[in-house]
Parts: sequence; structure tokens; C-alpha cells
Amino acid sequence: MDAGWHAIWTRSSRELDGGRPTSAWHSAAVPVARRAVVLFVPQPVAAVIDDVRKRWDPVMLGRIDPHVTLVHDIVHDIVHDIVDVDAADRCVQEAAAAIAPFEVTLTTARCWSRAANGVYLDIDDPTGAIEALHAQLSALESPGWARAGFHPHVTLVHGRTVDPDLAEPAWSALCDATFGWTVRLSSLDVIELDEATGWSSVLRLQLADDAATSHGRAAAR
Repeated sequence: MDAGWHAIWTRSSRELDGGRPTSAWHSAAVPVARRAVVLFVPQPVAAVIDDVRKRWDPVMLGRIDPHVTLVHDIVHDIVHDIVDVDAADRCVQEAAAAIAPFEVTLTTARCWSRAANGVYLDIDDPTGAIEALHAQLSALESPGWARAGFHPHVTLVHGRTVDPDLAEPAWSALCDATFGWTVRLSSLDVIELDEATGWSSVLRLQLADDAATSHGRAAAR
């Protein structure tokens, strides 16, 4: 954890010791929902990706639209079960304001060490925009995922939702296939997980634009 986030958690402990965290915090009184940072894949490529997901992972298909994951799990203080929402949002806002819309190509299907952990698409990032966003947002990533060598990707088959009987067949069908889908990405979303209903967008920012709007459903617009 870098010095800035260490300072955030130190401040949080002082506030909790006083008995009243400020309104900017999610606290243990209201359990923290998982949050992530993504770039939604636009149509028509999103529909093609959904055809793959419908075959191999219909559960995740129903929970969120196709997307590039930049931050898998926004870090929070596990001891106190809190996260500084405002600080995290400011970090995302600064990242979105620093980069213009750009194109990437979704390339080859890979798996996270083994098929049961999920299948994803690699990303060809010719302008370095994905790399730049990921670097700017890296302080938000939970330490566990950072240590695991997490990198931006587009999930096709999710390890937590795929039917165990389909994990190996999915990998056999998709293994090392190269798709070459080029997409233009123009907005950045902070999304939040409701275990009952799936992911929803809580903050959307147009790239290179400070204007932010809230959305209810985690979907590309």
C-alpha cells in the first residue's frame, strides 16, 4: 500500500476510535460492497463477446456487460471494513481527465493459470492508454490481486460463476484462439456489486472530460 492510502487508513482508524466515521466512508455498520473500475466494451463487439459468454458462462452474462477490467477490487481496510469512497472516486476522475478516447484490439484467449480460474482476452494496446490508466489506478487495487500479477483484460469465462463441468470444455474450445476485435473506448466506470442482482455503475466519466454522471445498470451506453 502506498503512502497516500496508508494515510487514508490511518485517518480512518482515528475517526472510528472517535466513534463516528464521516459520511464519506462506508463503515462496518453497512458492510462494504465490492467495487471495481472498468471500461465497457461498446457494440457491436459486445454482442459478439456475449455470444461466447452465453455458451460458457451465462451467470456472469446476466450480471454485467462485457468490459475491460482495470481495477479488480478497490482496496479497503479489512480490519475496520471501510473504504474512502470520495478518495477512490477522485483517483478515477483524475485518470479519466488525463486521457482521450482510444482504440484497443481484443486478441488471444488465455486462462489464469488453469481453466477453472477463468478465461480472458488479452489486449493489444498500441497507444499505451490501457497501461497508463492501469498505472494511474494501481494504488486502488487490493494487495491480494496486485500480488497475483493482475493485469487488464476482458473476461470471457469467470472462475467464480462458470459451471465446473464447463470450465475445461470452455478452455478447450477457446484455448489460444485469436479474435482481433478492435474497439474504441470512451468512458470509465466505477462499478459496485450487489450479490443478489449483479454489478451496477455508480460513477461514469467520459475520458478527457471532468463531467461525471451516475447510472443504475452496469452496461455499456
